[in-house]
Amino acid sequence: MYNLNISQLSHQLSEFCAAHLAAQPMRRKVLAEARRLLRAQQGVWQKQHQRTLRVPWLMAEPLEDPAAMVDPGERPTPMTAVATDGSQIYPDRHIEPLVYLLNISEIAFQYGTRERPVMSSQTHVGSGNPEVAAAGVGRTGTDLVAALRDEMELEALFSLAEKVRRPARPILCMVDGTLIRWMLQRIEPEMQKAVLIERYAALLARFRKRGIALCSFISMPGSTEVVNLLRGLRGETRERREDSFAGILDRRLFGPLLDPWQRTAVFASESHVLRTYQPQDRICFFYTKVMTRLGAAEIARVELPHWVAGDAHLLELVHAAVVSECRKGNGYPMILAEAHEHAVIRRNDRTLFYHMVERALARHNLRQTTSRKSVAKQRPVV
Repeated sequence: MYNLNISQLSHQLSEFCAAHLAAQPMRRKVLAEARRLLRAQQGVWQKQHQRTLRVPWLMAEPLEDPAAMVDPGERPTPMTAVATDGSQIYPDRHIEPLVYLLNISEIAFQYGTRERPVMSSQTHVGSGNPEVAAAGVGRTGTDLVAALRDEMELEALFSLAEKVRRPARPILCMVDGTLIRWMLQRIEPEMQKAVLIERYAALLARFRKRGIALCSFISMPGSTEVVNLLRGLRGETRERREDSFAGILDRRLFGPLLDPWQRTAVFASESHVLRTYQPQDRICFFYTKVMTRLGAAEIARVELPHWVAGDAHLLELVHAAVVSECRKGNGYPMILAEAHEHAVIRRNDRTLFYHMVERALARHNLRQTTSRKSVAKQRPVV
């Protein structure tokens, strides 16, 4: 028994596919023009920079020849790899008192040695009620919980790296997702947002001060910063917004240009979120083509602080380690997959959590209140 109108759905999906098919010739034409323009920057891109100064949209700043395609080196052995990931149960406004849960995994592998891996997780319970909010920055909504999770991931990553690092052994820390705090743009008030960005920037600085290389991995990224750079190089300005490459993602641009496991040039992000970061910690990125065992390809985005990107040996380490992890993980870093498995909160975990909350409240002579809507969803009337 389905609640969906199958007849309407089938008809609308046919229309969707027809529209997608009709748009493909124009998309191929626009992509070919974008790739031609990218190749044309080889050897002249630094002279062309003046053409982008009047561009108001977010675009990448190339730190290498934009048309560069770089093969990976060999991953060093022995080497320490560290990763964390996080999962959460958001505050549910249909259940009082408001409470949330964060679960942060901690994973460390010592490659090329017989040392045992570290695989564990830590939990954190916080209140979503403003009068007792544990965050110290106000009411804990969905966006704020996500920001706190990312902050705790980075804290756990740094602490674990300090514990497991070995003298003279290369070490790389890796997280899933972006190192740019995009989601904080939705948080109000402004002072709350500023506090969170400052705390995150301070955590990034700790990695630099201790010389611990850091990167993040983004699967199927939706970024357009390099495409936006091409718009500027083409001559588009604030007054002349043609948006000639509308709908083109960076990953589509680089797809056929990269050989398996190659990376693009390194680009610096110019997001205004990064203004709070120290210059050495501002986020750069490159794209790389990862492969599955069956030969399927995907363009991933790898982000890293400027101080890591600016060190040739560390940049090569990041590229080589990402490639090595993706080879082992069938196109996705194995260490991040392991981190996810130790962090993910499944349905039975959520049920257990709320049962434990209810019992804990009862022990303290407190009562959990659930809205009639939530009860009705769990036990339908009909």
